[in-house]
Amino acid sequence: MTVQLQDVPHSGARRRVVGSIVTLLLATGILVTVQSAAFADTVINFDNLSPATAVSNQYAAQGITFDQSPSGSAGYEPRVQETPDAHSPTNVLSIEKGGYCNSYGSIIPTELWAHLSAPRTNVSMYVGDWQTPIPGMVSESVTLVGYDMNGTPIPGAADTVNTNPNQVNKPISITDPGGRISFFQVQGPSDAWCLSVDDVAFSSPAPDTVTVTNPGTLNGWRGWPVAGLQITAASNYGYSLTYNAAGLPPGLGITPTGQIQGTPQTLGSWPVTVTATDTQGTRASTTFTYTITKLPPICKPTTCS
Repeated sequence: MTVQLQDVPHSGARRRVVGSIVTLLLATGILVTVQSAAFADTVINFDNLSPATAVSNQYAAQGITFDQSPSGSAGYEPRVQETPDAHSPTNVLSIEKGGYCNSYGSIIPTELWAHLSAPRTNVSMYVGDWQTPIPGMVSESVTLVGYDMNGTPIPGAADTVNTNPNQVNKPISITDPGGRISFFQVQGPSDAWCLSVDDVAFSSPAPDTVTVTNPGTLNGWRGWPVAGLQITAASNYGYSLTYNAAGLPPGLGITPTGQIQGTPQTLGSWPVTVTATDTQGTRASTTFTYTITKLPPICKPTTCS
């Protein structure tokens, strides 16, 4: 018999997420499969920080900075919970609104932004709504959303969990097979005053990749100047790129920034390969055909049909 255990409440004991599946063969012969919250290599649990510490760049060396939205600072600082009280245990990240959960006093929305130093494939954590349960409240949820390096939400990189019952942390995770998660946002319950976040985990950096957009078949006229014909490419880390080309029609060249320019001199069809290389030496190429034909006859309007 195989049993899958998911959505396990997070107790005071820390859990290190080290793989996607941990399989245990019990002495009784029953196979128990535990599905972890994510496929993570790095776990930030805030245990090394003193209570009431504002959390921002203490974990930059591990690859994450908090309180950073794609447009810059989100304007608040999440803090480590001061004391174990009715709202939250110690050494978790306390995200508050209106200072209701403890004595900080500043108005903080129930959301958290974080910036990853390099794009990732997976992000996970434990989240909880630690306010005193409200009579009649039957549905409260927390959402985790992943964004690319341009601050655009990544399709499919979102997850939502119901935080009922209150004061029980639950796992939440997102995955992007393309390895584009550069920012993430935790959105707390709209009617909650405080939110706890713990054991923020993420995968190793996605591989440095370069993608070159194929422009399709290009056409030009012999003796007619070409200027500003841009070949586009991108690095998933946002590194700057330099371009070179092989096989361009005689008279044409490419600038280091990827613009084809010059004046073609020879008729024919030319197989062209353009390569883009980032500052780390990662490169990618695309191949297309560039055809040069005769310039159409130039005539006066009175003689043109």
